[in-house]
Amino acid sequence: MLFKNKLELDLKETIGVHLAGITLDKEPNENPLNVAFVTTNTGESEYPFKYNSLVLENILEAIDQGLDIITAPEYAFRGKRFYQRLSEKQKDGYLNQIIEASRGKNSLIVPGTFFWEDHLNSFNTCYVIVNGELKSYNKINLTQSDTNTSDGKQIRRPFKTGEKPIKLDWQNYIVGIEICSDYGRLHNRHDTDDLDIHILVARDFQDKIHVRGLKEKGILIYNEGFIKIGGPIKSGILTTY
Repeated sequence: MLFKNKLELDLKETIGVHLAGITLDKEPNENPLNVAFVTTNTGESEYPFKYNSLVLENILEAIDQGLDIITAPEYAFRGKRFYQRLSEKQKDGYLNQIIEASRGKNSLIVPGTFFWEDHLNSFNTCYVIVNGELKSYNKINLTQSDTNTSDGKQIRRPFKTGEKPIKLDWQNYIVGIEICSDYGRLHNRHDTDDLDIHILVARDFQDKIHVRGLKEKGILIYNEGFIKIGGPIKSGILTTY
């Protein structure tokens, strides 16, 4: 199968946090899906701590609007410098607000990833939230962006990686969620193309996207957080023929 480009968001701003939404028409007689993209430049070496609060505010706004699918990019929540991680307390503070806001709603919320640490390990964790229920997995295929500081040194606390990405049933859709370089693991693990919706939260990965695990007329929703200085943030939706 090949991808047919349905929508690409092209946000020219190089600094800040943005909320964009689109309505995706499904098959005749099916309700359209309203998809929200919370985008931010997670490629900046200096990531103002207020960005975490702005990302949170945009996610909460999208939940309040009752949008169906809400996404943010990889490293959406992290420390001030690229290699700095949130404490577990900081991470839980942001996450618990999203969980509480989701109660009583059927929105599928994928708030990017949280780059955090406890007293033993470092984590790059993706959470999925529906009506107060939480699923999570830790990134499996780590890159230098995960494990190295800006000067190339190894991060002090070792990373705890996951075992498999997330696959769940939501609103009669089979949904898969993966982080950046983990893309394709669901397909490799199950060797099937049964996903109706595939959500990819990433940083600097958009040019490497190809069909992995989607059924015919399936949908890939990707939220790309990285931009080069002066360039655009590109996130969007692709469908298979």
